Amino acid sequence: FRPFLTATTSLDGSIATTYQTGAQVVVCDNTVSAALHSADTRVKVRHSANSLAKLAQVRDALGIVHQVAEDF
Repeated sequence: FRPFLTATTSLDGSIATTYQTGAQVVVCDNTVSAALHSADTRVKVRHSANSLAKLAQVRDALGIVHQVAEDF
């Protein structure tokens, strides 16, 4: 078991930047889709000029990877 932090985004802004924790290795579009549908802890950040300023909030909300390891 290895916990992972997965981050997804899109170049055209069609989806929000999404951060989530989990134990699934994301290696292609299919596993990204599966991971996005099975995540327990997920934080979405809307694309904006100030969205990078929200990274500290994302880190706190996710509890980073340590909590995932404890839960598993």
